[in-house]
Amino acid sequence: MIGHQILLNSGDSSSLVLPIENEGNKFRIRFESEFQFVPNTFAESIDRIVRGTKMATSYRIEVEDSGTRQIVYSYEVDSALNIVIPCGVRSQPKKRYSLLVTILDTVNSTTSESEESLNQRSTNYVLLISILAAISALFGFGFYFWKRRSRSVDNSTTIKIGKYRFDQRNMKLLIKKESIDLTSKEADLLTLLHSSLDVTLERELILKVVWGDEGDYVGRTLDVFISKLRKKFAEDPTVKIMNVRGVGYKLMLDVSSINNG
Repeated sequence: MIGHQILLNSGDSSSLVLPIENEGNKFRIRFESEFQFVPNTFAESIDRIVRGTKMATSYRIEVEDSGTRQIVYSYEVDSALNIVIPCGVRSQPKKRYSLLVTILDTVNSTTSESEESLNQRSTNYVLLISILAAISALFGFGFYFWKRRSRSVDNSTTIKIGKYRFDQRNMKLLIKKESIDLTSKEADLLTLLHSSLDVTLERELILKVVWGDEGDYVGRTLDVFISKLRKKFAEDPTVKIMNVRGVGYKLMLDVSSINNG
């Protein structure tokens, strides 16, 4: 997904995670819009994803104020010491931030690694940063996968998907006067698919982002949840969750169905 723009709509507006920049083992993820975040929750979720993918054992996360270029929050995971070192726990104000991800595994790699091993490591890093970008995009607008708070429904906390409105915080789909409950996993899956509208997400990435390191999923689990989501969107034929054979799934809004209807 590197090079793809990760889209996320908030109500009637949209925002972009800008193209990822990298220099050596450091990656910079820039955001178009301002957002605020809670450091402890932010770190917990990113760490859970990284551990779930098993693609890096030592890494550093830094959040930079895009205006001042100062680091406002950072922490480091060291596999040798098995520790996480956080810096700061205050909720950060609404500003434009950049996320800096430094993979320390590369620095610690031995020169005896085979070319095949290095290529595999590089491939893993690309997938890892793609996952972090998706998670960061969701965090930028308060979509916390792992810690949800129930709040009353209003237009600022729902996303329009075809004829439906998706209330992320209360995990419901709304259409006309009907309210359709979603499980936490269904809501997480829909949030991820919608964050990359019209972009195919690989099965492996979806499983690792939504199920993490829980270890209780199998290949068929994703197909079952996709089927359940499709049924809940049955009232609007323009909303399609497409199966890209051998790759994964993507959420599409088929406007041609409207024009031909």
